[in-house]
Parts: sequence; structure tokens; C-alpha cells
Amino acid sequence: MIVLVLILGVVIFSIAVNRGYTPDLPRIKEQSQLYKKVLDTNRILFKNNNLLQQYGGFRKYINEKVPYKSGAFPGQARKDPYKSLAHPFRLDTSFQSFTKFPSGIRAAFYVDWDAQSFLSLQEYISKMNLVIPEWIFIDPTADTIFTTIDDRAWKVMKNAGVKIMPILSNNYKEVFRGDAVHRIINDPKKKQRLIDDLIRILQKNDFVGVNVDFEELVETKNEHLVQFQRDLYNQLHAKHFLVTQDVIPFNEDYNFKEL
Repeated sequence: MIVLVLILGVVIFSIAVNRGYTPDLPRIKEQSQLYKKVLDTNRILFKNNNLLQQYGGFRKYINEKVPYKSGAFPGQARKDPYKSLAHPFRLDTSFQSFTKFPSGIRAAFYVDWDAQSFLSLQEYISKMNLVIPEWIFIDPTADTIFTTIDDRAWKVMKNAGVKIMPILSNNYKEVFRGDAVHRIINDPKKKQRLIDDLIRILQKNDFVGVNVDFEELVETKNEHLVQFQRDLYNQLHAKHFLVTQDVIPFNEDYNFKEL
């Protein structure tokens, strides 16, 4: 009876694995195909969306404008690709490595609270030249910033030779604190302290820049957020750091043009 039960258990487990029903192994391939369908801008569902029509051409832009391995754009003779761009992607020579990929910058986000994220990092690190880990946070009790660098993931990134551009997040104890962002960007002294501290963190850890991810904001107008981003860009660019920011798509509250 014991042998029979064991055989039956093995059969049931094998069927479950083959059909992708195991609770701890999400069906990544099927999810990926689903996301591709949702993000297909050619679908009729999106045809009348004004924001998508305005900002939906990123893939076409990348394919046409970003330099390729040969150092030339499609259909052009070989030459310095950056001379053909009004706003080059490269801030200094450290970003030359991005040109070895057809799409220029090939990046992925990383979080240390999901085991699957680390496994994915290990598997696909060779396909990337930039990783964006969630490592810098705002402390709402003091309106300052602190780091939680995952040493295990940091070693994987360093050994692979990829650039690291950490996220600056207002997530604190699993809650996005829009009130902390509000106090900082509306107070010149707190804002400058954050920028100065951020520069020191980037320099100390040999990071190439920062990705700003502020969520659940409480701002009633765009001016202070735009000014914060402007100050951040100007000061970090002067020190040859890259700055990117995350915004919510299809949300008219954001001044996309100014940001």
C-alpha cells in the first residue's frame, strides 16, 4: 500500500509540474506571452488612445536611431553614431559598452524581496549591460535617504561587468510615502541634502546613476516635482551620472513633456 501511494504521488506531481500547476513556480513563459499581447500597440483596442499615440513609438525610435554594432544607423555609412543624435544616450566614455547591443541600453529591474528575481538575474545577466536594483530609499522619519544593498546580487552584477543604476524609492516598510516626497521637494534644504547624499552614495559604490521611482504622490500640481527632477538632472549630469525616472503611463496628472 505504501509503494502504491508513493507511485501515485509521483505520477500526480509529474502531471502537475508538466502542466505548470505547481504553486511556487509561476508560468513565466505564458505570462510573458500575455504581457506581449497587452503591450502590442498595433491592437485595435489602443488605436484611439491619445497618450499611446503620442508616446507609443519608442520601439520604432530605438530601432531607427540607436547606434548598432557597426557604428552606423540602418541605411547609413559607417561613422560616429553619436554625432547623428541631437541628444546622445552616452554621458561619457563609460557608456560606450551600451553600443554593443542593437537596442543600445538593455536593462532590467531587480528586487531583493523576490527569490525569483535573483534566479532571473543569474540566468539573464549576460544579456544585459545595465541593472536597476531597488537599493536606495527615503526614510520618512527624517526625510533622508538610506541604502539596502544586496551583497549577493551586487557580486553577480560586478562579476558580469554590467553597469548598476539603483532605484531611489519612497517605499518605506511596504508603504509608498508620498508625504515624505512632498516635504523634500517643497523644502530647498531637504531637497539639496537628498541630492548631495545621493551623489555620495553613487560615487562610493561606483554606480552609474539613479532611477527615480516615486509612487502614491500627494502633489496637487506639477511644478515642484518638475523642479526637483530638473535640479537632480543638472547636478548629477555635471558629475557624469545618468538619471532616469519612472512615471505612470496614461495618467494625465503627470506633465510628461516637462518631466
